[in-house]
Amino acid sequence: MHFASSTQMEPEESLLPDRISNLPSSLVQTILTLMPIRDAFKTTILSRSWRHRCVNLPKLEFDQVQSVSCYLYVLHVLLLHQGPVLDFSLCVTQLPSCYEIDQIILHLAIKTTVEKFKLSMGLYISHKLPKSLFSLKKLTHLNLKNCVVELPSTVFRFERLTSLSFHNVKISTKMLISLLSCCPILNSFILIQEEKQFMGTEYTNLVQLFQLMPLVDHLEMNYCPVNRVVIDEVKMLIELL
Repeated sequence: MHFASSTQMEPEESLLPDRISNLPSSLVQTILTLMPIRDAFKTTILSRSWRHRCVNLPKLEFDQVQSVSCYLYVLHVLLLHQGPVLDFSLCVTQLPSCYEIDQIILHLAIKTTVEKFKLSMGLYISHKLPKSLFSLKKLTHLNLKNCVVELPSTVFRFERLTSLSFHNVKISTKMLISLLSCCPILNSFILIQEEKQFMGTEYTNLVQLFQLMPLVDHLEMNYCPVNRVVIDEVKMLIELL
């Protein structure tokens, strides 16, 4: 019986198809997008053709940012990124300073490509977001949790914003009204607060709210339960005014 030597097998092995390298680009991007960002970057060792795929991911999601080293990793990814960032999510559980958060938002504002932005701060982090947040002109979805929002003195509009979600966001009634008036096509609004703010349970307040958001189809407020029937009734009332 004749056994082939390892040197004899090398040419035959080299002919084996590289299925990983030959995957369609769209499929590779989908796979990487569904993975945790750190794991996605580890895939660069799988194939030479994958080495630069992560720098073009349209969706970046970072969880459990709780140290300066974590922040530096986020910033490193952003600086290496070459394509447009369309969807950005950041969960900050603890940081010695929130200056780092401002730098991340400023970097995204300079690119002005973000359509979906989600920022979740730790329960005991009360940080006022930078004015550069309002330079994200292409936003369609804005989701903020446990932070402070103050509007800029300059004129701005979120022409494309369709979904706005505030969870324990500190914002004055006047500023919230101004913000809603700058979102002409908003159809989903969520306001979850620890303390009663802006819209209470009075029907007149709901009328005011719907006048600010005539296209709204989804409304959720923990101090004012609203269902489909209420939405339809208030819209009918506005038409009669």
